[in-house]
Amino acid sequence: MKKSLMLLAISILFKADAFAQYFPTEGAMINYNSIVFEYQYIKEAKEYVVQIYEEGNNETIFTQTSETTNCYINDGIIFGKRYHWNVTAKDSTGNIIFESPDMNFETLYPEYLNEDNFGIEVFTLNSEEKAPGLAIIDHASVAFDAHGKFVWFLPAITEGNKARLRDLKMTPGGTFTYIKEPFIANECDINGNIIWNAPLEGKISGDSTEHFHHDLYKTSKGTYMVLSQKRKKKQVPDYIDPKYIKAAPGFIEEGNKFFITITYGTLIEYDKSGKMVWHWDSENYFDDKDLFFHKDTNGIINPSSHLNAFYYDEAKEIVYVSSRDFSRIIKIDKASKKILNSYGKKMPSGESKSGDGLFRFQHNPILTKNNLLAIFNNDSTDAENISSSIILLEEPKKANGEAKIKWSFSLNFDESTDGKCSRTGSVTELPNGNLLAYMGTTGRVIEVTPQKEIVWDIEVRQYKNESDWTPFVQYRANYIPVLHPVIFSVSHQLPDTLYFKKDNSLDLTLAILNEGILKDAYQISITNDAGKIIYTPQTKLIPQYQKELINLKFKPESALPGYYFIEVSSIANGLKSKRIEDIYISK
Repeated sequence: MKKSLMLLAISILFKADAFAQYFPTEGAMINYNSIVFEYQYIKEAKEYVVQIYEEGNNETIFTQTSETTNCYINDGIIFGKRYHWNVTAKDSTGNIIFESPDMNFETLYPEYLNEDNFGIEVFTLNSEEKAPGLAIIDHASVAFDAHGKFVWFLPAITEGNKARLRDLKMTPGGTFTYIKEPFIANECDINGNIIWNAPLEGKISGDSTEHFHHDLYKTSKGTYMVLSQKRKKKQVPDYIDPKYIKAAPGFIEEGNKFFITITYGTLIEYDKSGKMVWHWDSENYFDDKDLFFHKDTNGIINPSSHLNAFYYDEAKEIVYVSSRDFSRIIKIDKASKKILNSYGKKMPSGESKSGDGLFRFQHNPILTKNNLLAIFNNDSTDAENISSSIILLEEPKKANGEAKIKWSFSLNFDESTDGKCSRTGSVTELPNGNLLAYMGTTGRVIEVTPQKEIVWDIEVRQYKNESDWTPFVQYRANYIPVLHPVIFSVSHQLPDTLYFKKDNSLDLTLAILNEGILKDAYQISITNDAGKIIYTPQTKLIPQYQKELINLKFKPESALPGYYFIEVSSIANGLKSKRIEDIYISK
C-alpha cells in the first residue's frame, strides 16, 4: 500500500487479557445482589447473550439478550451463593462471533444479617404512593428494598455489628460516606474499599485528631464537610453556684477557682487531598451566658452544645448547624461566617432569634425543594403528653420575623409505639415529595406523604440476649434512588487500520451511551505503553439514557511504534471506567 512518507498506519490489535473487560471479574467476592454484568464491546456484534448459572448446577438460571449495550443488570442474584457466567456475541445473521471465558463469582453473606439475628418487619406498603428506591441504615450498614429484602451491605467495616457507623449514605455518583466511631470520616466504593480519609490531625482541636462525629457530606465540587469538635478548659463564672457545676463532666477545682472542660463543636471542609479549605468554630458563637445556663435533667449545669447535624445549601452558600442540647438551629453565611439567623429555644444571650418552643432536642434539619426546613423533632419526651414529630419550618422573610411551623406529623400514630424518640432520628425529602423518617429509639422507618398518609412503615429488629426481638436502634436512615446510579457503555466503528492525516492529526469517533440516572460527562484518556497520557479530553454532559457520538481529533507529540489504549471514565464517579481497545501504532 503506497502512502506519503508522512502517513503512519495504525493497526488495531487486542492484547491478550482474558478478564480485563468483564465484571464480575474472575473470583470476585460481591457484597450486593443487584449486579451490573459488564463485558467487552465487539464491533461486529448485533446481539449479546449473557448466561448465569449456580455452581454445581449446569442449568442456566438467567439468560439476557441485549442489542444496544454491553452491560446488563440482574436483581435476582442470591446472597451466599457461588455463580458462573459468560457472554457470547452474535452478528446480524445470528452466527456466534465471540465467546467469553467462563467466569465465577461469589456473593457474600455476613453472619450478623442472618435471619435468626436480624430482621425487618413491614407493617405498611402502598407501592403506588411510595417513592421507588432503597433505604439505607447506618448502624446495621445495609440497604434494603420496600419489602425489607437486603440488597447491599458494607463489608469489612462491621464485624458483626460491633463497629458503629453513623450517617452512612450514598453520594450522587454511587460512592458511600460515613462516620466510623471513634472519630473517623471515610468515603468508600460500593465494595467497601476506602477511597478517601479525613486527615488524622488536630489543626483546630489542638489534639491528634479533630474528633469527627455525626455528619459527613461530600459536596458537588468534590470537597468534604464534616462535623468535628474541640475541648477547652474554661473558668466557671463567679456567679455560678458550685453545687450546680461540681457534678458536671470535666469539672476541675484548683484552689478556690473552678474550671470545666467545654466541648465546642466545629465544622471543617477538606479538599480531595485532605487539605483544610474552610472551617467554622462554635466557640466564636456560643455565649457564656447560654453555656452556663444550660442544665441537664438533674439540674446540673452542662455547658456542652452538642452539635449533631448540619445541612449545606450549596446554591446559596448557606450552612445550617443543629445544636441538640440547646434546641437550636444556626443559619450561617459560609463565606463570611456571619450568623444570619437562629431558631429554637430562647436563652439569656438573646439567642435563638425566633422559633422559641417550636422544637426540642432536634436531629437532621434539611432544606426541602420548597425552601422549608424539615426537622426531626425529638421534643421533650419525658413529658407524658408529648411525642416526637416531623415538622416543616418556614423561615422568617424579614430580619425580625418569626419562624413558623407550616406542617407537622406526630409520630404517635399507632398502638405499637407512643411516638417518643428520646434520641437519634432523621428526615429526608424524597423525589416524589414524600418524607422518609427514621423514628429514633423506636426502630421504625416510615414514609409519609404531604397529605399525612403513611405509605411505608417498617421496624428494624434484632434478636438480643437470647430473649426476644427488640428494636435495632440506628442513628439515621437515608435514601438511595438506585444501587448503581452510574452506568455507561462505549462503542465504536473504527476500521481495522487508521491513518494520520496530512496535518499529522488523528480523527476517530466513539459512541457513549449513558445508562445511569444522572447527567454525566466523561473523561477520555489515550495512553501509550509507557503510561504517558497523550490526549485527555472531557465530553459535555450527556443526558441520562442517551447516546452521543464523540469525535476525537488530535495531534500526538509523537507516533512511535507501540501499544496505546483508550479509557473512558465517568466524571460523576471516577471509579467507573471502560477500557475499550489497545491500539498498536506501526510506521
